[in-house]
Amino acid sequence: TYSNDTNQTINYYLSDVKRNSEKKLHEIKERRGTGKLKFLDIKGYNGQNEEVTVFSCGEKISFKIMLDKVLGNGRIKGRIDIGINNQNDVRIAWLSTSMFFDYINQQDDEIIFKIDRFPLSPGSYTVNIYCEVEGEVADWLENFYTFEIAESDFYLTGKKIPMGQGYIFLDYKVL
Repeated sequence: TYSNDTNQTINYYLSDVKRNSEKKLHEIKERRGTGKLKFLDIKGYNGQNEEVTVFSCGEKISFKIMLDKVLGNGRIKGRIDIGINNQNDVRIAWLSTSMFFDYINQQDDEIIFKIDRFPLSPGSYTVNIYCEVEGEVADWLENFYTFEIAESDFYLTGKKIPMGQGYIFLDYKVL
């Protein structure tokens, strides 16, 4: 257990996240859901399609989620979500298959979310993954996958953005 000391609480939380991130996804017992669909693994890939846990700000990235086909083949009504949280456990971004279609194709053993220019500011992040099948939570894991965003020249101007200037960088121009 931990005390009411803020630093101690943060350190406990970060060590718990680190312990979870070192486990293989299919070995994690602390999950919620019916098990109608299960997550086997999640991996992050940079713009060169290399598996990494550190991305550059503004880089093309993808998250690949491997699935256990518990229900067999075919399409089922459902969705898969990724929630990205900052080091203060504040939700920074949400990615969902439901924005594009209302089903999960059970013939596929993976789902890939691609982001052309990852806009998050430098720092540490955790990921929640969530799956809903036919209106019920099938699998839900919180704060188990971690990644870092490294400082880079997001605007390709030769300048880096000063620390503390927001959580995301907007792709804008000055005319």
